[in-house]
Amino acid sequence: LLHLDSSKKAADFVSSLEQIISEYGFNGIDYDFEGKMNKSTLSNLLEATRKINDDFSKQGISLIFSLAPESIDVNWQVSEGKY
Repeated sequence: LLHLDSSKKAADFVSSLEQIISEYGFNGIDYDFEGKMNKSTLSNLLEATRKINDDFSKQGISLIFSLAPESIDVNWQVSEGKY
């Protein structure tokens, strides 16, 4: 469960993921959303993702980012005409 409701938690998240990506040679991150996210967590996640992307880009490394939203969220968006 991911709760990035503070700048400190977001910074720790970035540090941890960057270490894992570097250590294991991963080429990206796949976020799999399950359940609700509040605005603070979503905002911090976006900023953390940008930071990770920027940090690796400076090293000449392009990462792939993907997102799998919870299906109920997608179904609701479709029914509301947002897709």
